Amino acid sequence: PASALVVLVTVVAGALVLPTTQLVRTGQEAIASALYVQNWALAASATDYLAAEDPPTALRHYWSLAVEEQFYLLWPVLVALALLVTRARRRGADDPRRRPGTDDVRPGLVAEGVIVPVVALASLAWSARLTAVDPASAYFVTTTRAWELAIGGALAVAVAAAPRAAVPARWSAALAGGGLAAILAAVVAFDGATAFPGTAALLPTLGTIAVIAAAAPDRSWSGRLLGSRPAQVLGDVSYSTYLWHWPLIVLLPFAVHRRLLWWELVAVALGSVALAWLTTRHVEDPVRRSKRLAGSAALTAGLLVACTASGALAGVALIRAAEARSEREASAAAAAAAAADPDCFGAASVLSGADCSGAPPAGELWTTPDQAAADRPVLYADGCWNDPPFDSRTTCTYGPGDAEVRVAVVGNSHAGHWFPVLESVAADRGWQITTYVASSCYPVDLPLAYPDPAATEGCSDWNAWVGEELTSQDYDLVVMSARTNQHLADVP
Repeated sequence: PASALVVLVTVVAGALVLPTTQLVRTGQEAIASALYVQNWALAASATDYLAAEDPPTALRHYWSLAVEEQFYLLWPVLVALALLVTRARRRGADDPRRRPGTDDVRPGLVAEGVIVPVVALASLAWSARLTAVDPASAYFVTTTRAWELAIGGALAVAVAAAPRAAVPARWSAALAGGGLAAILAAVVAFDGATAFPGTAALLPTLGTIAVIAAAAPDRSWSGRLLGSRPAQVLGDVSYSTYLWHWPLIVLLPFAVHRRLLWWELVAVALGSVALAWLTTRHVEDPVRRSKRLAGSAALTAGLLVACTASGALAGVALIRAAEARSEREASAAAAAAAAADPDCFGAASVLSGADCSGAPPAGELWTTPDQAAADRPVLYADGCWNDPPFDSRTTCTYGPGDAEVRVAVVGNSHAGHWFPVLESVAADRGWQITTYVASSCYPVDLPLAYPDPAATEGCSDWNAWVGEELTSQDYDLVVMSARTNQHLADVP
């Protein structure tokens, strides 16, 4: 319920203060957040060449909630499967040499004792691998984050297996202090250049595990810090604080039309805690402590469906409103441009014979920013691109099959940029155009440096294949254009 409330409030506030260019994406992320698939949606957009520079939306932080919920859904299934295997082995074991007391070990703990390290190690290994070759996706996807939650599960299994075991008092304060120091070191030292999560995430994760496992004595400095009233109050409202803080940070600059000052950011932090306290008291706690919900699976399921549906429907409504607003703004911009300079707007610039070299005036546009964002070649909609690791061989052909003149368009997005005008010329003259376009990979006979070695090899193979195609297909004209910002491999 708290999550759904923040989604609804963010959608309404976004509709009031955000520019049209951000409304559709905010609506899409509201849907993804309500369905707890936000992390996968962000992983997909993180690798989208045209979305790489998009500013973060007010609901981006829901990615971590999505990871948690996906883990919680999958985890019982994994444990249940491991439990079935454990019980089957126990039933099949009829060894009189077994040590007494082994049957007293709960099957559930045995199952979790197997599945926890398997999941943790496999996920950590994959996290290190994907962070090295595709850091944008690695940050968000569940498979690279599961180990962080699994390590917490390992601590829970250890405590359940040996409930009376505890860290000796003489070591607990030092362990808690070391854990806090590790967390603080990550906060201070990590920045945008840190390869994260990967193995770097071990520092704050193991630091947190150390703090929990230590159960620092009340008389130690770490125990006094963690047991202080402010720390406990913040811990009580931490979930809702997380929900509220990011929408405030993103939306308020649009409301005041400038960046927030430092003291305003402090006010945002305090405001987040205040909103979180209200949400915890009036939304979270009443639902969590409701006897009616606790006694009725149907009511609980109904509330779940209602919360999920409300966020998703709010996102759909925002997308529809954004589309309507975009049409209104485009119509208004066209009307204003036509009124300001009727002889130089649209077809009139050709038919009127007027001198339109200065239209529109420098620094002005006759289209809206939302129109510019949607102004992309048909090659994107038609799926003509070849993306890393460039193991596909996708081409698109436009024009008559019996054309006397055949044109090849070769390169990356800068080649795609020229396609509309080339297609117009080809349509007038009855030519045929075939595309050979790949994102970021440009025509060169040397390997390009990509984080993923497979992409480096794939780009070279793609360029070699394109070269063979151009020489064997007997094209009349080859148009090549490319942005050459990708570094060459092994070149400083």
